[in-house]
Amino acid sequence: MKLRNNSSLHKLFYGLKSPNLPLGDEIIKYINDHFQEDIRVNDITKKFNISHVTLNRQLRQSNNMSMGKYLKLVRLMHARELLLSTNKSIELVAFESGFSNARVLNRNFREWKRKTPTEYRNEFSTYFIR
Repeated sequence: MKLRNNSSLHKLFYGLKSPNLPLGDEIIKYINDHFQEDIRVNDITKKFNISHVTLNRQLRQSNNMSMGKYLKLVRLMHARELLLSTNKSIELVAFESGFSNARVLNRNFREWKRKTPTEYRNEFSTYFIR
C-alpha cells in the first residue's frame, strides 16, 4: 500500500529534503512503499546491492535513524493514523501496519506513546472525524 499524498505520513517522510546521495532517498521511498510487508535488512541490501554498513550509513545521513528504527516509526505512525481514523480492530491495525500481530504492535506502541493502542484510541479519537 502506498501512502496517500495528503496523509501526515506522506508529508513527513516524502517531504524531507535530503542533502546526501539519492540512494538514501531511494531506500526511504522503498521502505515507505513496502512497510506493510515483511521487510528485512537483507531484502534491502540485496535490492540495492549494498552492504549492511552502507544501508545504515545512508539512512543515518538521510534521517539520523537506522533502518530498523525508521521502519518501526513508519509502521507506528501508520498504526496511529488507523487508530484515530477507523474503528478497525487492534489486530487488523497491527496487520495493516506491517506488525506480525497485536502483541508486537502493543509493545512497540507503548514504548513510543507510553500508552497501549486501545488507550491511545480511547483518549484521542474523539478529536478526529471518522
